[in-house]
Amino acid sequence: MRFIASQRVQRMLLQACALAGFMPLAAAPPTWYRFQSGEWELCTDAGERRGEDTLRRLMESYSVLRQSAPEFAGILASPQRPVRVILFRSARDFAPFRRGESHRGLFLSGAERDWILVPDSGGDTLRALRHELVHLMLRHALPSPPPAWLEEGLADYYSTMEISGGSVRLGRVPTSHQHWLKKEAWMDAARLSVLRPADDPSLDRRMITMFYAQSWGLVRWMMLEGGAAKTGGFLSKHAGGLSQDAAFREVYGTTIAQALERARLLAERLPDDAAPDVRAAGPGAAAEAISREPLPPPLPDVMRVEALLDAGRDRDAERLGRETARQYPSSAAAETLLGSLALRSGDFERARGHLERAIALGGAGARTQFEYAMLLRDIKGPDALIEQSLRQAVAAEPGFSEAWLVLGNWLLTKGRAADAAPCLEKAAALDPQRSVAWEAWGRALLQLGERQRAREAASKALMSAVTPEQSGMARALMREVETRPPQAPKPAPPVQTPAGWQPREGDARAEGRLVEIRCEDVRLLFRIEVKPRTASTQAVSVLLETSKPNLVMLRGKYEGRREFICGEQKPAPTVAAGYIAAPPQPQPAEEPPPPPAPAPTQPAAKAGKKAPAKKAAPRPAPPKPKPEPVAGELVWLEFR
Repeated sequence: MRFIASQRVQRMLLQACALAGFMPLAAAPPTWYRFQSGEWELCTDAGERRGEDTLRRLMESYSVLRQSAPEFAGILASPQRPVRVILFRSARDFAPFRRGESHRGLFLSGAERDWILVPDSGGDTLRALRHELVHLMLRHALPSPPPAWLEEGLADYYSTMEISGGSVRLGRVPTSHQHWLKKEAWMDAARLSVLRPADDPSLDRRMITMFYAQSWGLVRWMMLEGGAAKTGGFLSKHAGGLSQDAAFREVYGTTIAQALERARLLAERLPDDAAPDVRAAGPGAAAEAISREPLPPPLPDVMRVEALLDAGRDRDAERLGRETARQYPSSAAAETLLGSLALRSGDFERARGHLERAIALGGAGARTQFEYAMLLRDIKGPDALIEQSLRQAVAAEPGFSEAWLVLGNWLLTKGRAADAAPCLEKAAALDPQRSVAWEAWGRALLQLGERQRAREAASKALMSAVTPEQSGMARALMREVETRPPQAPKPAPPVQTPAGWQPREGDARAEGRLVEIRCEDVRLLFRIEVKPRTASTQAVSVLLETSKPNLVMLRGKYEGRREFICGEQKPAPTVAAGYIAAPPQPQPAEEPPPPPAPAPTQPAAKAGKKAPAKKAAPRPAPPKPKPEPVAGELVWLEFR
């Protein structure tokens, strides 16, 4: 099962799930862990051993498919984009992403990364992961989406591979397909060719199950009839513009309807446990180190919100995001997500508040920078800051294809085709089935006078188009390439930053350890320990304040995922800070001491009367502690 979603480009809604499916994971007792190796990342609450073993086997499957399946021959040894796998211990936590009872996993091509989401189902978990892995690999191996029956058939076919020594065996019937292939009537080829279960929620369970079973059966016949090389040939011809029937007839010498009947007969003849497709697995990939770390709250909930956003579930994402922010008010990640949701709804004021608070809490990762750039763009902010935020986003996450695309398009609108072209080329390379990326790159090349490369980009834009609008844009570009002489690029206008937006440097500097962040109603206080405590001296610290955290410039090699929680910082990072020194406070003039009070005259005591006892003078109130002096206003913070 695959699902593609890109921010601000495509929105698709999944079926509604029970509200209980969206409760925050923070309430669940199991500990979450993150396992990482290169661009691969797996997060799970199913246990440490389960998580590490699952990630290692998934990376092995990727390596074997690259070497044994011609369909994936052009894929790099390591994914170009980050791949985040979420293995849910409970099927209830996966429920918001499920699109039907028969769906056991989901692949999402998001703005910042690719996702694979599956519930832990015991022995079927690896098969579900491999199924979604094939969707991911097809997304990056082919210039255009294949027919739905072929993509789902390939995903099911390779999901049952058995790796043993230097070979891999394929073709064993999945248990879920055995009954449907032998006991139920098959749908005709015309129906199979146009059916897209991912796009048609009205289909009943029987129709969907039969579609997957028949797709697998037809792909197995194709593999045994002509091998994977012919399957690759069919994909190539279909991507080149031939219809399914024409491409199939040219490669296999028969029609899809005739092949479907032969596939049905093959399913009746072969035993279910037969795996007749045996291939060389190729040399095994070198074992890569896998790092492991606990994933503390609220990060598991933040991941779910991000996945819901990439799946187009904005309303559900906002509900969970607000609940997460309420439980963890000092989370930069939660504030970033709320800012993103507010920006999507057009509430710029609320978006700015959330994003600036995220920045103040240390949220300097790719998503925060990207959303802040989108806010500045939408409110007509300074060009210099828009470009800076977008470049910081792609620097923090080089696989952030949406940020590369937005940066390239923005530069193109500013007449900077030479700067835009590399950004758009990167966006197209990261997501080769993104028609708008190819089209934008082609326009940049045309402005630079590179007609042949622009023609190739336009062809790929047309090949990967999935909507009439995308096809129209690609054809319009092709006409321009052939009819309009390329113009010399106009010189880029000088970038002028308003004086009010110029980054400030300050007039004083402090270096040391950031030991505390104190959050007050209208300001943040940063305590920097410039001299540590010794056996004979107290620690010396500098206290800096800011009431405008969004204007504080963050510098240095800080980690994108780092979050600073109000209070004591553990561990305390080494920093340098620039600030505007506070003016010296005038010393109050010393008042002269009051004159001594005259000694009271004692009246003569009357005979027989006792003088009244004197009342003790009230004790003076203890002096109020003086507020700790603030050294100045913080303007930049650099992490060492």
